Amino acid sequence: MLNAKKGQIFSLDFLLSLMLIIVIIGILLNSLELKSYAVKQNFQKQYLYNLAYTASQRLVSSYELACELEDESGNKIDGFTLLNCINPNKTITKEALGIPENFKCNISGINVQKCNDNIAADEEKISIKRKVFIADKLTKKEFYGCMQGNICNYEKEIVVTLAYGD
Repeated sequence: MLNAKKGQIFSLDFLLSLMLIIVIIGILLNSLELKSYAVKQNFQKQYLYNLAYTASQRLVSSYELACELEDESGNKIDGFTLLNCINPNKTITKEALGIPENFKCNISGINVQKCNDNIAADEEKISIKRKVFIADKLTKKEFYGCMQGNICNYEKEIVVTLAYGD
């Protein structure tokens, strides 16, 4: 007669170790998912910041908006435009600032075509503040006075705000 021994196919130790391995794999997958999400959010925020910074840089260095400097007699000084000085009577487009059509934007203090969206406080947004001169006409004497720290009525702060569109 055959000597048949009956035994346990799965031991309790094996089942507990299998459950522990499954839990560890779940924790690892969850941490990878969280890390991936954080990297994606950081990338989107950095992209938005780069767009806003580039738009603000183009804004203050645009010849389309630049002030013209005049001499004391009120004559325009030819060949001399003042960057970082914005003429409020001139306009520029959203596209000229490098802002894609599907982004919301709002720029305070000046007129930018297609860039007057309402951006809610709870939206993910980036704001860049720039100090500029805002004047339609600026004399050389007034400009030098402002640069030397005298009372300056032309110095203003503009805010370029961008957010992801719908």
